[in-house]
Amino acid sequence: WILNSSLLDHYLRKTSNNFQMFPRSWWFGFFLVSAIFGVSLSSVCTKRNTFGNIIRTCCTGYQNVKNKCKPICTNGCENGFCFKPNVCKCNKGYDKFNNYRCVPHCNNCTTGGFCSAPGVCTCYTNYARNATGHCAPTCKQNCKNGKCIAPNKCKCLPGYSATAKGVCEPQCADGCKNGICEAPNKCHCKAGYEKDTNGKCQPICVGGCENGTCRAPNVCECSKGYQKSSSKTCVPHCANECTNGFCAEPDVCKCDDGYKMIAAKCEPICLDVCTNGHCVAPETCECSKGYSMNASNICEPVCSSGCPNGHCIAPETCEC
Repeated sequence: WILNSSLLDHYLRKTSNNFQMFPRSWWFGFFLVSAIFGVSLSSVCTKRNTFGNIIRTCCTGYQNVKNKCKPICTNGCENGFCFKPNVCKCNKGYDKFNNYRCVPHCNNCTTGGFCSAPGVCTCYTNYARNATGHCAPTCKQNCKNGKCIAPNKCKCLPGYSATAKGVCEPQCADGCKNGICEAPNKCHCKAGYEKDTNGKCQPICVGGCENGTCRAPNVCECSKGYQKSSSKTCVPHCANECTNGFCAEPDVCKCDDGYKMIAAKCEPICLDVCTNGHCVAPETCECSKGYSMNASNICEPVCSSGCPNGHCIAPETCEC
């Protein structure tokens, strides 16, 4: 008896990397002929059909796809392929997240972003890529003089503090009154002000503010006991009038030359005795009533009717 090769060819042609040939028997007349063909693969199992023949079939965990046994991953295999039953192998550029999911792989994709594709890091909302390529938080105010540590949360640098609007402004230890704090502890005086010996901004009064205090640019406030003169300078004030003199200090009168203080008044001085008269001005004697100045600048009595053969010893009094 000759074994019909066409029967064997039918199974040999169907054999593939995913299938296995198994023993099968043929009856030729009164003789039973058996043969084993094929290769042993784990993805193919055997079973008998209704005629008792051994046939090839995919094992549990595999399914027939175009006459090939393909492994089955029950939960799928996102971004990968099913390598074995329920064993997922990731595509290039992806890492295994769990048994049925592969996630893209990125280098240096910080907490401010997520890996959206292999080597592609996408920043979250309110994050942006910085100079180093990392996703960093962003602040609406640009966080000048500070560091944006979280979305719209700016932490000011040392020497700066946040205003009510969240802007980092420089701070000056003395407060920088009448000036602008340009940098930490660097105060620039406003117009009309200048720094004093203590480094504080003080107002400027053109022409100075003697005997007073410059309260604002060109605004001089006189000290106690002083008052503004017609020339807008602070001069001492004397409560009592200082005639024939000048107020040298508050309530202190100093007499002019040719005058001296007598009973709190500046009186004229006449070096020559002003008998029968009174000194009305420095070195100026004015005779009293009934007296007149003679050639020697002496006040002598006057007798209106004359005093023949006598002399006038008092006004209208003639002595023989």
